Amino acid sequence: MRLTIQQRKLLQRKREEWKANPGVFAKELFGDNLWERQIDVLTELFRNNRVTVKSGHGIGKSKLASIAVLLWLLVHDEAIVVTTAPSWRQVEQILWNEIHQLLGKSTEYLGKYRLSQTELHFKPKKFAIGISTDQSDRFQGLHAQNILVIVDEAAGVPEMIFDAIEGVLTSSNAHLLLIGNPTNTSGSFYKSFKSPLYHKMHISCLESPNVVHDAELIPGLVTYQWCEERKKEWGEDSPIYQSRVLGEFASEGDDVLIPLTWVERAVKRSYSFAKGTDWEGANKCIGIDVARFGVDTTVMTALVYPKVVKVVHMNGKKTTEVVGAALALSQETGIRNFAVDDSGLGGGVTDLLMEKGFNVYPVNFGSKPLRDTGRFRNLKTEMFWTLREEFRLDRLVIPESIPEYLEELPHLKYEMTSDSQIGIVSKKKMRSMGYDSPDFADSLAIALLGAMQLQDGNDELDEEWGSGEDTMVNDEGYS
Repeated sequence: MRLTIQQRKLLQRKREEWKANPGVFAKELFGDNLWERQIDVLTELFRNNRVTVKSGHGIGKSKLASIAVLLWLLVHDEAIVVTTAPSWRQVEQILWNEIHQLLGKSTEYLGKYRLSQTELHFKPKKFAIGISTDQSDRFQGLHAQNILVIVDEAAGVPEMIFDAIEGVLTSSNAHLLLIGNPTNTSGSFYKSFKSPLYHKMHISCLESPNVVHDAELIPGLVTYQWCEERKKEWGEDSPIYQSRVLGEFASEGDDVLIPLTWVERAVKRSYSFAKGTDWEGANKCIGIDVARFGVDTTVMTALVYPKVVKVVHMNGKKTTEVVGAALALSQETGIRNFAVDDSGLGGGVTDLLMEKGFNVYPVNFGSKPLRDTGRFRNLKTEMFWTLREEFRLDRLVIPESIPEYLEELPHLKYEMTSDSQIGIVSKKKMRSMGYDSPDFADSLAIALLGAMQLQDGNDELDEEWGSGEDTMVNDEGYS
């Protein structure tokens, strides 16, 4: 609907009030109560051309960004807002879904507009658009005197997108908002906190009113219970707690084997096999880290290189039950290659699987490295260093639905022995440091080693592995 003359006059008076107090804007138009830090960010966005915000999980980033989109458009006669995020799903289903919900709450002051999946048009020179990170060319030609670019989950956005963004920030009233969890200690988002160009802001989960008062004062905001559970599960000194709860860039030491940054990239990466690639001929293996009773967990990782397609875990199971679960996983995935932690309890699993005719590679962590270079203390070290390189080179894809990878992998540490060899810090020592046994990490490393050893007699990964087509799809399975 079109605004009346009286509404247009009222809108002109309201604009300065809304810029000075965005909380009033959110309340008057959509009935939403923003909390203090959301209002702070929106206020600074009008005072500074560049604002960068590192935050914990669940502090209302998407609501903040969606309000920013609508506020920017409503306080200008002509304006453009561009939003982007690491994946199309995040653009469409998170931020723009929030925009759709807000627009459904109120039409006051909005007037006539046209809304599609990721575009909002008031008139030809007054609109907002969502762009994915594989669409950098769409930034070209987006110029206006009043332009706002919002980068959601900024730590995961490719550098080429930041280059494209700089090309549209040429007008006198061009503003940029970067916001996200500080999971990556490199790249433009990290560098923005060292740049004099940016107004820097930080929001911890512990500041949330729900956490401060231990009550759900604002539905959907992070809770006290969640923070306490993460503290117990991850530990206050862990990189993932620092990033996801405290909203700080993780302070990882030089002895960290696989930094959180690398694991986060593997979780966010999607992969599908190139056309014509035969699933049955792919490099694959089920890695089994065996535990019987106690606090440790038996974990089975089904790897179809470079993608983890399924993970099964169990506690307190007999050897026969472990084998039964392994057979079920083999039938489900079509994988007949197994690599098993053969030391201790795993020996029985190895024997039973061999009796049933499967290809089984026994892994003894304490045995000699496969390549006698003198660099590694034992096979375990060589195996985990290989896993480290796969993460470093961005070759692996692991499911977001298995949070244990994010919890365990960044805790792995290595050390130099007295004879200048590399060794992996033992489970016993890790427990003394307050960490759980890295059973999921062990299973993944075992699966990778098995895939190397059991495919066509090769003793190392083919350099052409991972040449399948990377596509931005939300595929959590293996079909």
